[in-house]
This record gives sequence, C-alpha cells and structure tokens, in this order.
Amino acid sequence: MEALGGPVASVGRDRFGAPIWPAEFVGSISHSGDASAVLVARRNEFSAVGLDRELVGRFDASLWHAIFTPREIETLRRLPRRSGAELATVLFAAKEAIQKARYASTHAWAELSALDVALDVPRNAFSVRGDETLAGHFLVDGHAAVAACWLRP
Repeated sequence: MEALGGPVASVGRDRFGAPIWPAEFVGSISHSGDASAVLVARRNEFSAVGLDRELVGRFDASLWHAIFTPREIETLRRLPRRSGAELATVLFAAKEAIQKARYASTHAWAELSALDVALDVPRNAFSVRGDETLAGHFLVDGHAAVAACWLRP
C-alpha cells in the first residue's frame, strides 16, 4: 500500500477469512497452485474489488450444474473441448471475483449458481446479467485464469 501513497500496514482477516484492509483501501487476495495475487485500490476510487485465480481443468462438465446457470452451461457446451475447459475456469474465476467484491461491499454471500455471468471473450471481459454495477476483465493462458472486478462508489 506504500506504492499507493499509504502507510505500510498489515491486513487482518474477518471471521470468514476475508481480508480487512486499512480504512483508505479496498482489496482482494487469491491463491491457487503455487501462485498468489493481490489487487489493492484506493477506497475513494472503488468501493470494492474482487480477484480470483484458478488452475485450468479443475471444472469438468460433471461439476457445471452445481456452479453455473443453465444459460452459462449452454454457452460452454457450444465451445470446442479445450476452449470450453478454459472458459469454464474463467467463468468460475469471474464468479469468485464477483463474490469477493460483493462480500466486501455488502458482507453477504450469494450462491455461485445464482450469478448469471456473461463472458465477452473478444474483449476478455465479463459482467453479471441484470446487475451492470458488476463487471470485470479476465486473462487465461492455458494454465491458469485470473479474473478481476470492481465496484465504483
């Protein structure tokens, strides 16, 4: 946070393990495999941010019904096998990033299967259908997918 003009500070955790940031900052932490990532922003620019990183291949079609909406599943099934595995991972990472941003903003969780996320693959973007305040971007490299989203005050 020093790079953002703030003091060096430790980040606490709430009873659910979510980070507690210094008052002037918002942020999100993710870890999977052997990598970790953090996204930090000034609270006067963003009311919340969410970040998630997932390893490609963890979400095969047998799990889709538990975490994706029927519309999302239909979209994934139309894709070539390799592309579908990558985009299923992107979709899950987007949902997790959205959950983290929502929780930071409202302190409430929603079921992942209740979030209907639209992917805009050419733009590496995603949004929640019916809630234009939640949108973000993703990167996927064949090994891992990273998704980040934000809420403006």
